Amino acid sequence: MFVKKRTIIFPTRLNLEKLNQSKTVAEAINNAKNSNIVKVTPLIEKLDEGIFITIPKEAGYGEIKEAISPQRRSIE
Repeated sequence: MFVKKRTIIFPTRLNLEKLNQSKTVAEAINNAKNSNIVKVTPLIEKLDEGIFITIPKEAGYGEIKEAISPQRRSIE
C-alpha cells in the first residue's frame, strides 16, 4: 500500500484543532455562530530561542507560538 504524506498549513491546522473541540457538527456550527470574527494577521517574532509565527490570543486559538522550520527561514 502506497501512503502519501501531506503537509497541512498553519491556518488550516489551527481551524481543524478548533473544530476538534466540538463533539458534534451541530456544536461546531453553534460555536462558530457565537464566536467573534477576528482578523488574524500572523506575526514573525525573533526570540533568543528561534523564529516563531504568532497570532493574537483574541482570535480564539489560544496561545499560539510556533517555530518556523529552517526551510522557511529564508522568507525573513
